[in-house]
Amino acid sequence: MRILVIFFYTSFLFVLSWGHLSNGNLDEKDLDYIKQKKIIKVCINPDWAPIEFRENKQAKGISIDILKQISKKIGLKLNFVFTPTWVDSQRYLKEGKCDITPTAIKTSKREKYAIFTRPYLNYDLAIITTQDKPYVTDINAIIDKTITRKKGSGLITKLKKRFPNIKIVEARNFVEMFKLVSDQKVYATIATLPVFAYYKKRYNFYNLKIAGFTGWKYPLRIMVNKNETILKHILDSELDLITPKTTQTIYEKWIVNTKSNTDYKKLMIIGIIIIVLFIIILIWVYILHKKNIELRKLSEIKSKFLSNMSHELRTPLNALIGFVQIIKNNPEECKNYISLVDSSSKIILSEIDDILNFDRLQKDVKIHNIEFKIEEIKNIIYFAKFQAEKKGLKFNLYINSPQYLYGDIEKIRNILSHLLDNAVKFTKNGSININIIYKEETLFVSIIDTGIGIPKDKLKLIFKEFYQLDQRINKDYKGLGIGLSISERLVRILGGNLKVESEVDKGSKFTFLIPIKKSDKQDIKVKFENKILIVEDNKANQMFMQVLLKQLHIDFDIAQNGLEAVNMYKDYKYPIILMDINMPIMDGITATKEIRKYEETNNIKNAKIVAITANAIDGDEEKFNEIMDGYIPKPVDINKLKELFK
Repeated sequence: MRILVIFFYTSFLFVLSWGHLSNGNLDEKDLDYIKQKKIIKVCINPDWAPIEFRENKQAKGISIDILKQISKKIGLKLNFVFTPTWVDSQRYLKEGKCDITPTAIKTSKREKYAIFTRPYLNYDLAIITTQDKPYVTDINAIIDKTITRKKGSGLITKLKKRFPNIKIVEARNFVEMFKLVSDQKVYATIATLPVFAYYKKRYNFYNLKIAGFTGWKYPLRIMVNKNETILKHILDSELDLITPKTTQTIYEKWIVNTKSNTDYKKLMIIGIIIIVLFIIILIWVYILHKKNIELRKLSEIKSKFLSNMSHELRTPLNALIGFVQIIKNNPEECKNYISLVDSSSKIILSEIDDILNFDRLQKDVKIHNIEFKIEEIKNIIYFAKFQAEKKGLKFNLYINSPQYLYGDIEKIRNILSHLLDNAVKFTKNGSININIIYKEETLFVSIIDTGIGIPKDKLKLIFKEFYQLDQRINKDYKGLGIGLSISERLVRILGGNLKVESEVDKGSKFTFLIPIKKSDKQDIKVKFENKILIVEDNKANQMFMQVLLKQLHIDFDIAQNGLEAVNMYKDYKYPIILMDINMPIMDGITATKEIRKYEETNNIKNAKIVAITANAIDGDEEKFNEIMDGYIPKPVDINKLKELFK
């Protein structure tokens, strides 16, 4: 019996060891270390969201989630040793109070007391400014400006070493850093893409933008105590098994799903502004009534306007006023009412837009004809399609039109928006069908719904301003009753006419014809039947390139780095390769040299290799042309891309 117990126990240990050996490339030495070590002491950067940070006495962030996956797999527990600052965390590692820090940049100074795993997170450093600032090509465009960075950042040392005269304001934390830029107390800051995306969304820094890229990357590694060489080997082995899909899922958790902090003070100010605006509109209507020559007509319009506006705006306005009172007494409680405030504000703003549009139509209106693509009309319709499908309605669209037309697209957009909005609003079940046909310099549009319909005796009245069918309609569907009036006037201004056919409980059909000219402009046609190769490590850039190439009907494969591109080229001789420059494992320049060497050895016709890079500066074009067939700067322009396939 004792022999059987020993046999099964030994077999269990063998299977466990074999699992580690086959899974993570761990040897017996690694497994003995894990058995003896049991716990890893971890010091983190306490303020580097979403990479890693401390919140509610817990370690959180992208790197922490990756580390926890590794810990769970190899059976080493994590003991987080919290320090006040990132500088203290580095000191703890140096003094042996910690075994690792999850994310760090490898520097010669740190190599004196630590060893580093391979890079497992690699982020671009972006230049962040307010929306009104111009876009820049690289870091040199802002070295004469005052910028800001978080105190203790290694990037400050790098910037001062490269640009001795640069002015840097050191912020206490990232919130203060981005706020300095948002308040325009400094010109710009520099941050990785996930850090900027996280703070922009969480703290509502929507007046900030990415104005360009520095050309530098942040290759983040796990920093390990110099005496823990076996631990470094274990971590490197396990990092190799973390899939891109896993990394992307963790990234989305911290970026896409991050919730914003509601600024209740701003909401209160917005509510007050809307109330003031409402009062101004009432005063404007009164003055308009007094000054207009057609006194009787305006008196009637004013009465209808005030009646409708009072009814339609009172409910959302009451919600806003009540919300302001709640903020004064108990700010925390108003979290439950954010969606109500949001919808109420949008209702008021939408109706104010209609009022202002109606006012403009009382004056002489000029027609502004421009060349536009039929896609612009499709985009208006697709928004209505989204709203209709949310209600469970079928939505059908038929378009027979040239690619380019010449007309007043803004007025056409306004007409369609009101007609489509009515179709979706008044249709509870069934379908909405849109037909757009261009023939003999005339644009024919019909919108057919299966909604509540209009009585025959009311058909001539629905285009009058502030008209609604009855109190039931007004109560159930809301609105000031000027959308159809605006549409009808705009159609007449464009030289056409708007007609309606309807039957109660069966639906309505609105049609309009407007004269419009066809444009001779044509898209550049691309005929390219071979498959090409995109070499790009950044997921967002991969998606962007996929969209462009699918628009051009170009078949393609994607390589994640230069080494993968070389191996893929050996299997399939791609005639065109779009090569990123800065990539992990093997960069674009090295990969191009390897491909050229392979082509020469095997007497293969050279592929057209074009650099796709955000790092191109004066002088770089000659460098790329020496080995490549030119370059296209990021962000990629679709017309420049088309030139490659002629």
